[in-house]
Amino acid sequence: MSAIAYNRGAHIACEGGHSLYTPRTALEREVKRALAPNDEPVSIEMICGGVNLAKLEAAMAQAHGRPVTQTGPAEIIAKGIQGDPFFRDLCQVRANALITGTANMALVTGAQGGVVLAGGVTRHLLPFINQPETLDLFNSVWPDGDFLQKIAIRMLINPLAPLIGAASHYLHNDNA
Repeated sequence: MSAIAYNRGAHIACEGGHSLYTPRTALEREVKRALAPNDEPVSIEMICGGVNLAKLEAAMAQAHGRPVTQTGPAEIIAKGIQGDPFFRDLCQVRANALITGTANMALVTGAQGGVVLAGGVTRHLLPFINQPETLDLFNSVWPDGDFLQKIAIRMLINPLAPLIGAASHYLHNDNA
């Protein structure tokens, strides 16, 4: 999960996947236990990253009490959108992790100008992220104030964004 937080004209690029996963529902806690039976740390990357998708699918299968299958990412999204309960839950757990992690980053960075989500996984999970219940999770990360309710959430969809970001990083680090 990549994000950019804006604050008073400045921006901070973040790798939210490196932060710890914070399960908020009974299903999410069960999935975390399946991923880390000895209470090892679980990162957002373990929930959202494509590399770990088979492990997450196996943890979800354990939580759902069903056999493990090896389903490709496109099929997972398609079945989730079609309403298959298992795959919908799998996609929703990932969307919830993304939005909660983004809210935490927004709080830490003081992102008054908003946040921009980027990356292929995030783009494919948009149907689940755009659900009112998921967006409410963003606002509820800090229940004692309205700071998060004032933060715009945007999605960067430009396929050239990674190249532009890499070029910007290269040019701004005295490598030219």
